[in-house]
Amino acid sequence: MLYVGSGAMHRSRRGLLQACGATLMAIAGCSSPESDSEGVTSTPEDSDSAGESGAPEEAIDLEFGEGAEFTNDGDVKLQVILSNPQLVETAPVVTDSQIYVDSPESKPQFFTVQVFVANEGSATLSPPKGLYFRVDGEEVDRSFVRTSGQTYRDIGDLSPGDSATGTIAFPAPAGPATGTVALRFQTLLESPPARWTFDFADVPQTSTDLSRDGLGASVTVDAGPYAYEFTPLDAHETTAYTDASGTEHTASAGSTFVVVEARSENVGDEPVKLPNPYSVRLAADGSIYRGQRYANAADRYEGRVDPYRPGDDQAGKLLFEVPDAASRYTLRLAIGNDTFVTWPLDVDTS
Repeated sequence: MLYVGSGAMHRSRRGLLQACGATLMAIAGCSSPESDSEGVTSTPEDSDSAGESGAPEEAIDLEFGEGAEFTNDGDVKLQVILSNPQLVETAPVVTDSQIYVDSPESKPQFFTVQVFVANEGSATLSPPKGLYFRVDGEEVDRSFVRTSGQTYRDIGDLSPGDSATGTIAFPAPAGPATGTVALRFQTLLESPPARWTFDFADVPQTSTDLSRDGLGASVTVDAGPYAYEFTPLDAHETTAYTDASGTEHTASAGSTFVVVEARSENVGDEPVKLPNPYSVRLAADGSIYRGQRYANAADRYEGRVDPYRPGDDQAGKLLFEVPDAASRYTLRLAIGNDTFVTWPLDVDTS
């Protein structure tokens, strides 16, 4: 059986609406649509193909901030509330202490929504796994989305009285469209799905500015308690440099070195990996150049593999080799899937 009500009343039985539900043994009777004091209406005549079988099922329609309560005559009682929808251009994920900022593939932004689940019954339950997303009626594949917007996946079994909150993320369309998030509870498959339908034009949008003004301008990349700051400090051209052993390193004929000094620091509350030299690239006149290993170890921006503790930092020089005629330099820090922070560089040529 499925009940719906306002998220503001998720600890109360007041204002909950009962949807038409089927039992494993028989089909339960269904009354006409009702409305609560906040205007939430059950619409059992509507259908939604949220089930894996694709067969149409009666659904209960909700708005964000309102919740569904799945219950039976026994020990199952689970409440689910969807709220705080957002459109974001990038979203971070943390894997093995490394922050990876994902951006949608072939899509301009992500749609994220917060999911609250509470076990108010007497049996241990797993949160609903059947969450489906549709744009203008077509189901959208979200399997490739690797973002912190998927923390709902990490919620484990809930003991009686436990609750948890996570978020889910989906690739969003480029233009105007209608979206639907449908949910069914695998423990009570006989219950109809809950359905939140919305217009993308009404969803708050957060843009991400990945461009910086130039040398000395920092970027902070964060994912909850994990965060680091990266700052390019100086850049100059040279045709040769000498390492600590006295060995001179010379640029190839027709080329010059661009040496960039940079610093990064763990500014979060958890150990995190800082950007390594291979994450930093130099663009010049439409071409991209990857860094080389700066020979002088004492001055090199190293980027060790192990995570850095909060407050720890690293600093040093990054080396690039470019054609003599190169100009209009832009430093690019790769922070994820085709996602870069950029700095225009005023390179000292003296």
